[in-house]
Amino acid sequence: MTAPRILLPVLLVAGACRATPIPEAQRYPAGTSFRAQYRTVDETRLRVIDTGNGTPVVFIHGFGASMYGWRYQLPPIVAAGYRVVAFDNRGFGFSDKPAHGYTNAAYAHLVVSLLDSLGISSAVLTRFRARWITARILRSTFADPSKVTEADVDQYYAPVPDPAYGRALRGVLREFRFDSLGGRLGRVQAPTLILWGDADRWIPLRDGTRFTQELPRSEFVVLTRTGHDAADESPDQVNRYLLAYLKDGLSRIPENVAVAARDDRP
Repeated sequence: MTAPRILLPVLLVAGACRATPIPEAQRYPAGTSFRAQYRTVDETRLRVIDTGNGTPVVFIHGFGASMYGWRYQLPPIVAAGYRVVAFDNRGFGFSDKPAHGYTNAAYAHLVVSLLDSLGISSAVLTRFRARWITARILRSTFADPSKVTEADVDQYYAPVPDPAYGRALRGVLREFRFDSLGGRLGRVQAPTLILWGDADRWIPLRDGTRFTQELPRSEFVVLTRTGHDAADESPDQVNRYLLAYLKDGLSRIPENVAVAARDDRP
């Protein structure tokens, strides 16, 4: 994702009127078996789900999203015997939205600090002011926009009217470098599963293949009839590949990170 692609919706947001968000009691994970808690990390109050046992799997949402984006992945991963951690990242969802703290290094440090605070030394990582704009952007991330429900739009829009949301969004655009990973991915030695939608209109498939070319221990899987928001639009495909990876590791690489981590537990 490049900055110019993001600036247009942000500019549209500036003059848009706001709708009333859904009440706090109805915000995800309300109505599920999960419970969100608040934890202060790096002077940032984060909204976190931490549940289950076994090897930890950490879900990090993408730009402009929240933990709601992983709602289809959390139940089956917990049911398969894993501990899941999902959180609203700094500046998004219902976590704090400070004036600064949105650089790549700051986000990386925040994740490590959160894991430290939860006693997790090793884990598996996997991701607008008017409601109609939120709906439009959300639908643009799907290959089939009709799959986006009004309830989905409500959940994604719920944190947007927060007065600090716009400031945090501008902070991310100002401080986060979307092009800073170029030439650095070769240093990543952790086995990495890359899932990419064949109908992604935000970041083309050809750009996605560059990740597997640069990451030395990676596997690239194309998801059929899927857009940019694969976890939302094609949860069955995502869950199938994710569970297979957690159980057996990458098909092209002999090491099994998840099993190794589990075997190392006292």
